Amino acid sequence: LHTHADIISTFNAVKESLVDDGTLIVELSHPQETFSMVECTRNSWEVPLDVNDDKTNEGGGDAQGNGGTLSIVWGDENDVFHPITQIRNFTVQFDLVMNGEDDTKSCQSVKDVVPMRLFTAQELYALATCCGLEVVEMFGALDDEVEVWNAEEETAFRLVCVMRKQTSLN
Repeated sequence: LHTHADIISTFNAVKESLVDDGTLIVELSHPQETFSMVECTRNSWEVPLDVNDDKTNEGGGDAQGNGGTLSIVWGDENDVFHPITQIRNFTVQFDLVMNGEDDTKSCQSVKDVVPMRLFTAQELYALATCCGLEVVEMFGALDDEVEVWNAEEETAFRLVCVMRKQTSLN
């Protein structure tokens, strides 16, 4: 979703599928990142893999990731942001390391660039309103205790927008 027309089309389609007072929750990058004069936020994390499909101990792995590890890196210092379109080309890299028998390992890597539109809070308010949605609340993380307005705090790193379909007046 890269343009306002894309968002309006999506919001209208979602609104049509919601009952009156139904809720739409959207999670986006925090607007602080849009207006930051420093390099792109870089996040990385690892996911332990369990290759044991049948829940017995015959699959070669366990819940601690003995089957391998998937490492994910989102963002790179060289990622480009276009201030007119508000699109940042985020670098995303996946590294899969699978543990084999006899302590052997196999590795696969995929690296690509994902264009992502960054929205301001005011844009979301305007787009939601023109589509018949009401912005009920905004949070700075997937936690209702984290206020979006406190971006200086490290806890506010996302823009989670809770919208509600306007009740029809029929």
